[in-house]
Amino acid sequence: MHLIVFVTLFLFWDQNLLAQENWYVLQVIGQVDDAELKSAMSYIQQAVPGTSVWYNDSRSNTIGCKSSTEISWPQLIAELRTHDFYMADVTKCRCHFSDVNAVSSIFYVEACYYASHSDNIPEGWIARLNKSEYDALPESVKNFYEDQGNYELVNK
Repeated sequence: MHLIVFVTLFLFWDQNLLAQENWYVLQVIGQVDDAELKSAMSYIQQAVPGTSVWYNDSRSNTIGCKSSTEISWPQLIAELRTHDFYMADVTKCRCHFSDVNAVSSIFYVEACYYASHSDNIPEGWIARLNKSEYDALPESVKNFYEDQGNYELVNK
């Protein structure tokens, strides 16, 4: 009986045993320098205290993130995008997102990046967006793709 009470109290007070870790992979879009990376990683750590953030390497151009709390990426990614830092949540691979999460999909972020950095558009590149991602685009980005004709709505 004493052992059960001891184990119960130990587990109750040891937050590390009860805390669930959430792991994320964020794809950086475009060319960024060390100062921009450090600034973005610092912003994430300030926005979500207790979060560990690291840059994987230039080959993958991804940022890793570990947090004891679940992170809602749409707002953080949108804020970084306003400072000309483009990244997308690719934790579950290159997937189309819908609803409020559409702004954190790689397809949405790439479309925004290339609309703002048209000199960097790869030859033959087409923005393939689902309806939620397209609807979430700022009007200026929609206008860019409608004028250029290099977008496609997909059913994903």
